[in-house]
Amino acid sequence: PKQNDQTHCLFPSSLKIEIVSARELRFEMLVVSNSRAAEKLSLPGNAESWPQALQLNGKSVAVSEENKKPVSWIPGAGEWLLKGVITAAQTLPQTLEIPREVATVRLIDRGAERNVVRPEPGVLALSQTEGAKAGGERALEASVFRKISDGQITRITTVLRLKVSGVERSMEVEGFLPAGAEWINIESDLPWEIKPAGRLWLKLRPGVHEVMATARIASPLSTLSAPTWNAPELQIQQEVWMFEPAANLRQVAVEGLQSLDPSRMELPQGFEGLQTYEAKPGASARFVQRVRGREGQDLKKLSARREIWIDFAGGHATSREHLQFALPARERLEWNGAAQLKEAAIGDVPALITLGASGKTGFALPQGQGQAVAASRLPVTAIWNVRAFPAATSLDALQLQFNLPPGYRALWIEDAENSQGFWLNGMTTLDWFALILCALIARKLFNTKIGIALVFGLLFARLYGGVPIQAWLWALVFLAVAKALPDGWFRVFPRFIAALLFLGLGLMLIPWTIDRAQQALHRSMDEPVYGGGPIPYPAAAPAPAPAMMREEMADGAVESYSSLRSKRVYKSVQQAEPTAIQQVVGAKAILSEGIPDWHWHAVSASWTTPVANDKLVRIGLMPPWLTAVVGVLSALGIWLSWLMAAKLLWTMGPMALPPRAPRPPKPPKKKKSEPAQEEVA
Repeated sequence: PKQNDQTHCLFPSSLKIEIVSARELRFEMLVVSNSRAAEKLSLPGNAESWPQALQLNGKSVAVSEENKKPVSWIPGAGEWLLKGVITAAQTLPQTLEIPREVATVRLIDRGAERNVVRPEPGVLALSQTEGAKAGGERALEASVFRKISDGQITRITTVLRLKVSGVERSMEVEGFLPAGAEWINIESDLPWEIKPAGRLWLKLRPGVHEVMATARIASPLSTLSAPTWNAPELQIQQEVWMFEPAANLRQVAVEGLQSLDPSRMELPQGFEGLQTYEAKPGASARFVQRVRGREGQDLKKLSARREIWIDFAGGHATSREHLQFALPARERLEWNGAAQLKEAAIGDVPALITLGASGKTGFALPQGQGQAVAASRLPVTAIWNVRAFPAATSLDALQLQFNLPPGYRALWIEDAENSQGFWLNGMTTLDWFALILCALIARKLFNTKIGIALVFGLLFARLYGGVPIQAWLWALVFLAVAKALPDGWFRVFPRFIAALLFLGLGLMLIPWTIDRAQQALHRSMDEPVYGGGPIPYPAAAPAPAPAMMREEMADGAVESYSSLRSKRVYKSVQQAEPTAIQQVVGAKAILSEGIPDWHWHAVSASWTTPVANDKLVRIGLMPPWLTAVVGVLSALGIWLSWLMAAKLLWTMGPMALPPRAPRPPKPPKKKKSEPAQEEVA
C-alpha cells in the first residue's frame, strides 16, 4: 500500500515454532521491512496464549494488544528477527493463531521436526491429533475460470479455485496459461513463484483458496487453444471460458467450444454477464470476425499536455509531457531539436531511454491504450522558436502551458488556436478601440506627448494588471465634455463625474505604482498575475534503494532506479531553479535534475486539430530587467497623464454654480381713480 506517495512493505517471511515442553513453546519470526516509518506486526498467540519476553534483534520490546490479539511494532526498514516465549497455565492449546501473511513455517516438537499443518488460514496445528485430523487425507480439487477480453491487446484473466485438504505441501503447475500469453500479475493468499518455462509454484495449505493471474497476448485473437494442465495431484473438474467482446473494434463469434449457462455456476466477481463456454484440455476456440468496426482504419490516437518551466536564471527550461495514446502497434518516440530527454515512464513504470540509429534519444510506447510521462531539458531565448512537441510524431490534440518565474512576461504566441495570458493575443478589438480613443482625447485635451505617454502606460499596464482602460476612457470623455461646455449648469455634472473618476483612478494607482517600484528593486516581489501561490518543488535527494535493489544495480542487472521525491513548500522564490542531485547506488552514479512543480505566471495555448510532427511555435518573452524598466515607465506615463488631467480640472475654477441675478422689483399696482364729488353732484 502507498501512503504519502511512499510504498510501505512489511513481509513476515518465515516462522519457526519450537515446542519445548507441554506448557511452553518458543518462536522466531524473520520480518523484512522496506518502510521508513514504524509498522505494526501481528504476533503468534492470542488472549489465552500470550507471547512474553519478546526481543527484536536482541533487544527487549513491548507487546501491545489490538482486538485481543498480540501485536508489536517494527521501527523501520531492514531485516528484523523477533524471538518470544508462549507459556500455558496447564498445557499448550491444540492450535495456535499465527499471522496469515507468514510464508513458511517450521514446527519442531521436542527436537524432532514435524509436518506443518494449517487447518485454516492463520491457524497452526500444534498437537499430533489435530495435525493428523487436518492432514490425514490429502485431496485437491480445482476449477478454472478464464475471462478473455478482446481488443488490440488481448487480456486473459484466469482464476484457479482450489479446495485443499491434508498437510501443507508444494506443487508446481505447468500449462497455467494458454500458448503465447505473457504474465502480467498474480494475486493469491498462497505463497507463489513463477518458475522457468512459465511453471507456477504454489505452497498449498488446507482450505479454499483462489489464484488470480492476469496475462496478455499482444495482438487481436484469431484462435486460442486450452492448455493441458500438468500437475501430479491437480484434478481439474471443469475449465470455463468467458468472452468479453470489444464492440467498438469488431464483432466476433466464438466457434469450436460448447456454450454453457452461467446462471448455474458460481462465477468469480467480475465474470458475470458474459458469453460462457466449456473448454476441454486441448480444445481450440476460433474467433471469427462477423462485422468490422474500426479495424483496418487508422487507430492511432495520440494527444499530449505539455508543461514548460523556465528556469529562474533563464537560459534553459524543463519540459514535462503527459501523453495519452491508443496505438495499433508499438511505436518509438525520438526527441528532436535541442531538447534532451531526461526521464520517461509508461503508467507508473519507468521506461528505458535508448539511443536510436540517428543518434537521438527516445523510448518506445507499447501497443494498446495507456498513459506516459516524459521530461526533458531545452534552451530558451527571448524570441523562442520551440517545437510544439519535442518528439517527431503527429498529435490529435495538444495543450501547451508555460510557467514563467517572477519577472518574466509572455508577449505573444503565433499560430495558436486558443491562447490565454499572452499580452498581445489577449488584446481584443474593444481594447484597441478604447486605447485609440484615449490617445485621441488626451491629444486634444493636452498635447501629443501626453497622448503618447498615456497610450504607452495603458498598453504596457496590461502586463501587470490592475489598470482598466475603460475607466480611463470614461474619465477622459467626461473631462473633455466639461472643458467644451461653458460655465454654468451644464458643466457642473460632467466635471463632477470626471473628478470622481480621476480620484478613484489615483487611489488605484498608488498601490499599483508601489508594486512596480518593488518589482524593479526586488524581482522576487513580483505578484502572480494569472494565478499561483506558494511554490512547491522537489527539495530532497532521492531515497536510497533497498538492499536487494542495490545488489542488482551493482551487478548491472538494473540500469536505472526511480525513487520517490519528497516535496516542501517554500514561500521565498530564491534558489528555486532545479539543481543537480547525484546519488551513488552500488557502483553506479545516478544524476537527476528534478522536475519543478511550482506555478507563478501561467500562460497557455491549445490546438484541438491535428498537430504536425514538425510544427514550430514562436513565442515572445520579456526578461525580468525589461519587465522592471517597462513597469516603471508605464507608471510614469500614467501618472503624468493623471497630473495633467488634475491640473485641467483645477484651472476650471471652483466647482460652483453661477450666482443668480436679482429679480427686478415689481411696479406698484395703480389704484382706480374715484370721480370727484363735484362732478357727481
